[in-house]
Order: sequence, then structure tokens, then C-alpha cells
Amino acid sequence: MKKRLTALMLTLVFLFVLSTPAIGATVKGTGFLFARGSGVAKIEGKGKVHIEGNGVLWVKDVAGDARIVVKGYGKKVVYKDGTICYKGFRGVANITGSHIKVKIKGVKIRLWAKGSGRAYLKGRGIYRTKKKCGRWSLKGKVVRFGS
Repeated sequence: MKKRLTALMLTLVFLFVLSTPAIGATVKGTGFLFARGSGVAKIEGKGKVHIEGNGVLWVKDVAGDARIVVKGYGKKVVYKDGTICYKGFRGVANITGSHIKVKIKGVKIRLWAKGSGRAYLKGRGIYRTKKKCGRWSLKGKVVRFGS
């Protein structure tokens, strides 16, 4: 019963994230990615990313039009190249943009992405896109989503 309730709640949260309109950059592409696990998760592309977890979070706005909202704990450090790092991150981040890079290294990672791009998943976990689902790899796995 708990598994069904958890699956229902995850589905509802997932649908909410996908149905929320983007603020800032236009979200193009029809793809999505859901992943959860522990290790390293990197996403590069255009669209919207919602990420939760514990560890270190890096965000890079390559195009200069991203909207970045981070809630939770962690020490924010901004590097010369514009990359924002949250050390000791424990919380939620929402990033929308036409060319963004997001990376998290840690545990209890949950992420949803809408738009198009690719993800690199290394560690232990699961993922799902429109076309396939699978497991993360200890050697690292590239997963493409959207057009």
C-alpha cells in the first residue's frame, strides 16, 4: 500500500512540475527526464530542471537568460566563469534557461527535466524518459531527452 501511495505522489509531483509554465526563457522541446539516485547527475540543455538532494550543486547559465531559484541549505560560491556552487547543498533548485548546465554530486538526488538535452548519470539509481527507462551506471551513462 505504501508503494502505491508513494508512486501516486511521485506521479502527481512529476505532472505538476511538467505542467508548470517556465518563467524567463521559453521552454522548447517535448522531452522529459526523471531520475533518482545517489552519485553524480549532470544535465545540459534547454528547458526547466527541478532538482532535490544533499551534496554539492553547480549551476551554469551558458546563454545568460536563466532563472535560478534555490531553496534550502548550503554555502553559495560564485566562480569567475559564472558557475554558481552550493557546497553542503540540502534543498530544492529550479533552473530554467535556453542553455543551462546543472550538476549535483551527492545522495538522495531527485530530478525532473523538461525540454531537450542530455544527462550524465553515474552511481546508483533509476531514470525514465519518454522513450526508455533504466538504471544509472557506476561507470556513467549518457541519457538524451527531447528533440
